[in-house]
Amino acid sequence: MLLVFPEVAKLRKRVKQLERSKGYIEDDYAIPRPGPLPKKIGEKYKMVELVPGSSIYIHRPDLVSCFKPGKMKKGSVKYGLRMARRLMSVFFSSEEIANDTLHSSTEGKKQLNPRTIKAIIDICSKNSPATPGQLRQAIACKITSFSCKSRKNKKSPGKTTEDHE
Repeated sequence: MLLVFPEVAKLRKRVKQLERSKGYIEDDYAIPRPGPLPKKIGEKYKMVELVPGSSIYIHRPDLVSCFKPGKMKKGSVKYGLRMARRLMSVFFSSEEIANDTLHSSTEGKKQLNPRTIKAIIDICSKNSPATPGQLRQAIACKITSFSCKSRKNKKSPGKTTEDHE
C-alpha cells in the first residue's frame, strides 16, 4: 500500500500542472483545443492559424465545416453570420458560451477571450459582406441563447431540490 503513494503524488502533481496550463496539453496522446496557442504547438499538431498573426489556431476539419455553405449562398451576409456562430462553438464550450460574456463590464461573469472573438470577426468579415457590428450581434445572440437555455435547464418546472436528493 505504501508503494502506491508515490504514484498518487506524481499524478496529483501532474493534475496541478495541467490546471495551471493555458488551455492546451502537450502530451503525445492529447491534441490541443482550438484557440490561442503558441506557434510551436499549432505547427506541431498541423493546426491552421485562423487569421495570420493572431496566434488563434484551429484544426483544419473544424475550419472546413464552418465554411460549408449549406443552403445559404456563399458570400452572403447570412453566410457570414452563421460562420461566426459556428466558430463560436468550435472555440468555446457550451458552458463557456452560456456562463461568460462578450464584454468585460458584466458583473459576475468572465469575458470570453477577446483575441479569439476578434479573430472570428476578422475571418468572417473577410469571407462575407457582413460588417463587424453584424457579426458581433450574431455572437451576442448566440451567447444570450445559450444563457437562456442554461437558466431554463437549471429551473426545471415541478422539481424541487428535495427531488434531486
